[in-house]
Amino acid sequence: MWRSLAMMWLVGCAVGCGTSAPPTNKPGKPQVYVVNDPLRSFATTIGGQWVDVHFPIPADEDPDFWKPDAATLSAYQSADLILLNGATYGKWLTHAPLPQAVQVDTSSAFASKFIAIEGSVTHSHGAAGEHSHSGTASLTWLDLRQAKQQAEAVGIALTGILPETAHPEIHERTQKLVATLNELDAQMETLVTGNRAVKCVGSHPVFQYWARRYGVTLPTVHWEASDVPNKDAIAELEAILKTHPATWMIWESDPNPEAVQLLEKRGIRSVTFHTLGDKSDGPSFVERMQANLKALQPVFAR
Repeated sequence: MWRSLAMMWLVGCAVGCGTSAPPTNKPGKPQVYVVNDPLRSFATTIGGQWVDVHFPIPADEDPDFWKPDAATLSAYQSADLILLNGATYGKWLTHAPLPQAVQVDTSSAFASKFIAIEGSVTHSHGAAGEHSHSGTASLTWLDLRQAKQQAEAVGIALTGILPETAHPEIHERTQKLVATLNELDAQMETLVTGNRAVKCVGSHPVFQYWARRYGVTLPTVHWEASDVPNKDAIAELEAILKTHPATWMIWESDPNPEAVQLLEKRGIRSVTFHTLGDKSDGPSFVERMQANLKALQPVFAR
């Protein structure tokens, strides 16, 4: 049964996910399901009291590599709207038997700008188990111009399932969020371009869209923030340092103190730039990105 449903879903996706879902005639608020925290934040900010937004993933899971259990999959199947990130984000979606009509790919407007990842390294971290970073870079929102386009797509999708009486409010909230994201983008660009001389290295291959948008040369190792680098990991870094004498390592989450000390002995300081895909029941996307901007200030200060 699962296989036949999955095949039907794949055939539907061959023509691409839509930009809006059909209006819902169900009683109560429309139920919106998302695949990462940026989309949860955008949908909550824009939809407000008009919708219920769900991001049903355990806090210790990586949403990109997480796999839902049967009950969670059933909840997604009953959604009025499913907001997808696109760019291959959410590997479980490839074979998930979800209704095509309610899916909206929020990155379809800039699909031609996706970044292909050359080569792959298989490893494991957290509860997600073994996986590889290969194919297409998927953390699209780290380019804040793309995050703005995804927020716009969320606003359009919400108007598709809400009554016309809600549309002016949805439009107003979308425009307000887009303006804020434009401001953040300008702040990030100003910060990074203030010191082009600084050399950085990434702890993990997840910063591609940020690096491209803001003109940062960012060679990357494959270090896990929770681990102490072994000899192979150190050799990987030292190979980069021969041609790219970095003085900062940018981590996707708070690093192991022993790793920080190891880097400091080599004259490399550490900074955490949270990639924001993980579950956050508190701060919004805007608030978390503002925290990233603050964290990066010492890196690019002259």
